[in-house]
Amino acid sequence: VNARRAGFGPANESCCECGGGRGGPRTLEHELILLLSKGSAEAVTSLNFSNRGLYGDIPTWLSHFTSAEHLDISNNYLSGSIPLAITNLVRLQSFRASGNNLSLGLS
Repeated sequence: VNARRAGFGPANESCCECGGGRGGPRTLEHELILLLSKGSAEAVTSLNFSNRGLYGDIPTWLSHFTSAEHLDISNNYLSGSIPLAITNLVRLQSFRASGNNLSLGLS
């Protein structure tokens, strides 16, 4: 997980071992919970969960990452639709979700 926090610098790379490969596939929700265990959601400015073998839906509480400027969940096995709550990420400058099984539209 690539997460930058104000005054914190790059997140601990050990979290990268949690997604995909080691220990089998994980959900995006699980990866976000691991990230939250390291600090505040409001301080995270960049989320990179690309190519992690993640599956499941995008959790609506992803919107708690209010300082997120970049979100990349591309090339996983995510399904369902993109939660409408993502529109609360008003600082979001880039969002990548290609290479998943997501349906079109917000819900």
